[in-house]
Amino acid sequence: MSANPPPAPGADAAAPAAADVPPCVSPMLVLWIGVLSLSTGSILVRWCESPPLVTAAWRMTVAAVVVLPFLLGRAGAEVAALSRRELGAGMLSGALLALHFATWISSLSLTSVAASTVLVNTAPVWVALCSPWLTGDRTSWSGWIGIGSSLIGGVVIGLGDFSGHPAALRGDALALAGGAALSLYLVSGRRLRTRMSLPAYLAICYSTAAVLLWVCVLCAGQACVGFSGRTWAALIWMGVVNQHLGQSSYNWAMRYLSAGVVSVCLLGEPLVGSLLAWWLFGEALSWAKAGGGFLILVGVYLAGKSKQSAAS
Repeated sequence: MSANPPPAPGADAAAPAAADVPPCVSPMLVLWIGVLSLSTGSILVRWCESPPLVTAAWRMTVAAVVVLPFLLGRAGAEVAALSRRELGAGMLSGALLALHFATWISSLSLTSVAASTVLVNTAPVWVALCSPWLTGDRTSWSGWIGIGSSLIGGVVIGLGDFSGHPAALRGDALALAGGAALSLYLVSGRRLRTRMSLPAYLAICYSTAAVLLWVCVLCAGQACVGFSGRTWAALIWMGVVNQHLGQSSYNWAMRYLSAGVVSVCLLGEPLVGSLLAWWLFGEALSWAKAGGGFLILVGVYLAGKSKQSAAS
């Protein structure tokens, strides 16, 4: 899973105006490229020989290297003009992003790809749950139903793991924590993004996340080099394709498609990831994971739709 943002507030209202500018390629094609790009992230983590923290650190380092050249131009002037408070807000977003990847990537070594990708994609549920306290937004009845559905789904997955593989409960908890950290990252960076270009914002976030993750790696005394060519290829792919292509595809497609369409397609990420894990690793879906995952995805959809309705 990469850090994919929820549909932007007001995207539904902006869709008709965007339709006046015909896209050069099919928006649905671009959107599904983004889904596939992000869905391969969990599979590549499994292929990596590097420890989870090292994998997260290299992923964010590659992502930061890709965006840092933009600092030589206009984005650099934007960052230099930021106040201490704004720069601190950007670094806080980077710290939350680091926490997201540290917990989610660690979860993949303990639980199944299906459980991990479903649980980490609960960010819209966390946003709906915390919005009354963080942003003052109300949560609609559909939002509360979505929260309840996701909680029940999480309990079902947890009970299945407890009865079959108790150690997987730690992985489930880490994936859930990764989803919560992702939601806080999105909420904390929303206001700053209205005053900054995307390259400048990503340069701050990705660089901060990379530095913090490397500090954790050094404190843990883990090896950060000496891996096989397959691992290095996977790390570069995660930093370039999963982190940039996946997120950029979502953002571009939202110019031409409604937020409702995008939110439904986002649910394809855990589905595609689970199918790839079944094909490549032979991970079979238990009834608990299938049923719990379905309840969580329904909850994510309802929670996401409630926030879109509130914003429009």
